[in-house]
Amino acid sequence: MSHSGINPGYIKKKKEVQKADHYVDGILSGDRYILSEAITLVESDHAEKQALASTIMAQLNDRVGKTNTKELPLQAPPE
Repeated sequence: MSHSGINPGYIKKKKEVQKADHYVDGILSGDRYILSEAITLVESDHAEKQALASTIMAQLNDRVGKTNTKELPLQAPPE
């Protein structure tokens, strides 16, 4: 297979999905990178990732409580 571009030898590594606790702990500690990964899970079309996102949201709700949350409207980019 012929590769072209800036770095033809680059091989993209598949990112490993973590357990829900990893995301919950990261979000609660203020880690923006982990928050962005969790948002990506919420936006995913994959059933497994959507299930993980639901678990993360439930755990966050249990640990923080609904009264201490802020809801932000998120919108997907135009297709």
